[in-house]
Amino acid sequence: MNAEQVLAALELGPIAAGLPFATIGGRQVTVATAWSAEALAVAARRRSALVVVTGGAGVTGAGAAGAEVVTPAGSGGAGRPWPIVAVTTSPWIARAADLGLLVGATGPADHDGLDEATAAALVVTFLDLAFDGAPRPPTSTRSLLELVPFGIDSSYAGAEVLEAIVDGGRWVEFDAGSASEIRTGVARIGGRSVGVAVSEAGVERGVLSRAGVARVERLVRWCEAGPDGGRPLVSLVDTDGAEPWDDAAGALALRDAVTALRRSAVVKVAVVMGRAVGLGATVLGAVGARADLVLPWPRARFGLTSADAAGASGSAWAAAREADVVDLVNPDDTRGRIAEALELFRGARCYAEPGEEDGS
Repeated sequence: MNAEQVLAALELGPIAAGLPFATIGGRQVTVATAWSAEALAVAARRRSALVVVTGGAGVTGAGAAGAEVVTPAGSGGAGRPWPIVAVTTSPWIARAADLGLLVGATGPADHDGLDEATAAALVVTFLDLAFDGAPRPPTSTRSLLELVPFGIDSSYAGAEVLEAIVDGGRWVEFDAGSASEIRTGVARIGGRSVGVAVSEAGVERGVLSRAGVARVERLVRWCEAGPDGGRPLVSLVDTDGAEPWDDAAGALALRDAVTALRRSAVVKVAVVMGRAVGLGATVLGAVGARADLVLPWPRARFGLTSADAAGASGSAWAAAREADVVDLVNPDDTRGRIAEALELFRGARCYAEPGEEDGS
């Protein structure tokens, strides 16, 4: 992938010295060809997105074998640009939590191995979905009752369910190709820009691996970085828990992911499509995560363990009676219920669990 050709595909042409204010897909952005504190400051001052297309020169740091360290250092706080997009044509080894989309030539980027035209199209779509817009109906005409059979062990594609809910069936995935039991990204529902997480129950029953937990935590932190109170987080949950981690590092990673979600003040809506078991369900916001709204389908099952979820007490009806959830929802009403909740909570900063720094 060639940096100049990516710029050409974005219809920007060669970028001269300075930091031009350009238009990509109808969105005004600041464009840079290298990471720098100046680029971050200028984009923040302009209140614009920042798009960095770099071949490796002028980055903020270097790793082994000259790999880039993609770290928009100094972008934290109220003065950060939103969103931050990087297209890098050289290897890299690290990233920052507030970096929205990373398209790389090699390495575990959100998307790698793309040609210049595909990379440019992905950037355009991401810049569109990262902001609110006019509502658009889903492109799918299939009923969710057709996509997801009632049997709790039935196989289905979580991404198909997501595409049947989000505006225009469009979303951009983060960390594509990593931790296939969970998929995360950005989409719009009812015109609202949201972070999305969807279980793939056909992959190890949706049990979260360490990489899967990291994907969700990164999504939470990206949603928090958004302007106007952050981006809402919508999760579609069908998980049989999280992998047991006996090592200290794994236990800390799981704790940090749960803590990040519980303390986050972004709007959190969880749709329980099937199983909501143990810490996997907590990481995804369905149980014990201070979600603002939990919407289980009739096939949903709740429990600390798989055995609990399989018993009579694990049914969605039982959970509703215990007031763990607000209401049951017909699968085909899911999109409308989410959109109503997002409108109700528009501009709100919701409950966040106090931290140790608060003395609690």
